[in-house]
Amino acid sequence: MVAMRDSSGMALAVGRFADWEPLGFEAGDENWYRFVANGPTGKTDPSGLTGAPPQTAPEGIAYLPPDAQKTTVVTDGKGGLAIQLKPTLGRGFKNQEKIVELAKQHEQIHIDDLVAINRTPSLDTAGKPVPLGTLITFSKRSSLGKSELKAVDHTIAGLQAIRKAETDRQECDRLGEYIRQLEEKRKIYEEWSRR
Repeated sequence: MVAMRDSSGMALAVGRFADWEPLGFEAGDENWYRFVANGPTGKTDPSGLTGAPPQTAPEGIAYLPPDAQKTTVVTDGKGGLAIQLKPTLGRGFKNQEKIVELAKQHEQIHIDDLVAINRTPSLDTAGKPVPLGTLITFSKRSSLGKSELKAVDHTIAGLQAIRKAETDRQECDRLGEYIRQLEEKRKIYEEWSRR
């Protein structure tokens, strides 16, 4: 793993590279400043774009590159799963905290479904923990669709309850639009679940 393209990026005062790994978590190391897994005498990576060898996912599971802009399920780097929330989740809503809580519940449904498919979904086929922050999902479109249907139905019901209790007209309109968007996505997930 390489943190910089060449030694000119070395920050000698602190004994590490001055800039982080261009591949981020995808390179297979949670320390983005580490040079070729702390083995610079025996390894090189002039481009800084060589990552760890790909890990093979167990049956029913798929690993995807990290994406900090998604609310999703990610690996915790220790063989477990974690919920990752999009930094802007619920922004602009008066009920942001409730929306964030619904998103956590939504992702927990996916975690429960992933574990039902494979008890250890964040361990690769060699039994090694998948690197921290790797997105984890279902390898089959139908499994993904079924899980999304459950999770989206739960989220829509929660949003409808929040909207029903809300007195602010603008907030009701925003919640209504959010529900409408989820109902559109639900149609896609319903189609996937039948494949």
